[in-house]
Amino acid sequence: MNLSLIPSNIRLATKNDIEKIVTLVESVYRGDSSKKGWTTEADLLDGQRTDAQMISEMMSLPGNEFYVIDADDVSLAASVHLKKEADHGYIGMVSVSTKFQNQRLGKEILLFCEEKILAWGFKKAKITVLNVREELIAWYVRFGYKLSGQAFDFPKDPRYGIPKVQNLKLVELEKNLSKAREI
Repeated sequence: MNLSLIPSNIRLATKNDIEKIVTLVESVYRGDSSKKGWTTEADLLDGQRTDAQMISEMMSLPGNEFYVIDADDVSLAASVHLKKEADHGYIGMVSVSTKFQNQRLGKEILLFCEEKILAWGFKKAKITVLNVREELIAWYVRFGYKLSGQAFDFPKDPRYGIPKVQNLKLVELEKNLSKAREI
């Protein structure tokens, strides 16, 4: 494993980072600004991706952690949500600013998440992705993730967005972390 890929400036987020996390996540997934990057969902969903209340609630729950990388004093280069589940670690809301996409930062964050999950004592990582995001699914597959066969209906709660397309699902990908790995 190439430990030099793990960003040295990644840190555990605090309540003071909530607004910055929301701003980053929204800019990466929704609205016209997200179309500058390859992670946009703007053509698939209207509305918000998250809000300060949701991030605050998630941060306050046991087993939930957000990690961030600062771009400067007012904005973030990246953020990610990690959650301890019964038998695995869940990786969510992987967000890399469109200014920093295609510079290996996403790969570095994924490696960091896997190391954190292993440190928690889990041997498996899971993530969910919109079923129509074939490019994103392929990106995770290149790093050893496999479709688990599990799919979930997209939440009907408008706090997560309003679908513009029919039959949106969240498909689950998983990776066995106990095998020797290099990403």
